[in-house]
Amino acid sequence: YSLTTLHTVAPDSESFRQDLQQFAATCRVVRGLQGARFGMLGARPAAFITVRFSEKLLEQAGISVEVLDL
Repeated sequence: YSLTTLHTVAPDSESFRQDLQQFAATCRVVRGLQGARFGMLGARPAAFITVRFSEKLLEQAGISVEVLDL
């Protein structure tokens, strides 16, 4: 996974400026999610079985997930 469209660009190029703006926007989202609490109701249905998340990584970012059985 990469946040840039190209692997190498000149720092004074438009592509670099756009990638930097996108990176800054991603950082704002991550900062905004710190301390967030999400709820998950029941188990994932079969169609969503591949949609996973790492609780350890979320915990490292200060995000908690509460699972409630239906």
